[in-house]
Amino acid sequence: MPELDLIPVPLYNALQPYHVNFDNLPLQALITRIGVVNDAVDIVSRDIQNSVGSQPTLWQRLGMSLNDDGTLKASAVDNAQHNIGYHADGTGPDSIAYVRMQLSERDKLALMADEATNMTLEVQTISNIVMFGQGPVKLEPSPGVTWVVTPPNKVAAQLSFPLDVAHRHYYDIKPVTSDYKNFTTGSPLPYIAGSLRVFINGVRLSTSAQVYVPSATITAPWTPNQYTPTGDDLGFTLQNAITVNDTIQIDFDLSLS
Repeated sequence: MPELDLIPVPLYNALQPYHVNFDNLPLQALITRIGVVNDAVDIVSRDIQNSVGSQPTLWQRLGMSLNDDGTLKASAVDNAQHNIGYHADGTGPDSIAYVRMQLSERDKLALMADEATNMTLEVQTISNIVMFGQGPVKLEPSPGVTWVVTPPNKVAAQLSFPLDVAHRHYYDIKPVTSDYKNFTTGSPLPYIAGSLRVFINGVRLSTSAQVYVPSATITAPWTPNQYTPTGDDLGFTLQNAITVNDTIQIDFDLSLS
């Protein structure tokens, strides 16, 4: 504000007519107003000068961060570390912890379906189904099964005994025949070689020698007989045909492998 005191306002004095008492009233009011304006302008000038900061002018300081229309300059915001690349992990004003994320991590998350980590494991036991909603779930070996882990993420069950020896026994089975000489086990699967046993009227036959077998009535003479397994291991052939009155049963094993 210009120093207005350097420009005095002439007033009437006592040597002049009586106007000194009345005509000076408006001039004195003007002087008072000008003084009030001067004080106010001094305050504003001082605030503006302090607002300049390290820049030559206030305009230059405002131009560092504001566009001509008053909007923030993006470059100024980024320089103030508002760009996400400048940020660090930390807790916000809402007391929630935030972390930065790389673009590759965001892309990976975008590939995950909703509730992709909501995995449950159901194990059916003899009496019920046990559900595991959360881990860890520990797989322990048993007398018959051990677990083999292949890095990084493969788990295989391994039997404690060879799988090729696992089999099921079938006892006292009546074989199928149409001529009472050629028989099949009735199973579509071949039996384990060497496991077939043939019984006629309670006597077990042999594949290597004749065995005397009683008749169904026991009163007739005993007759020799033996059997030969078929090449497909689905049946056998008797050396001598039996009758419909004879009782024939077989035992055999089927492989489970």
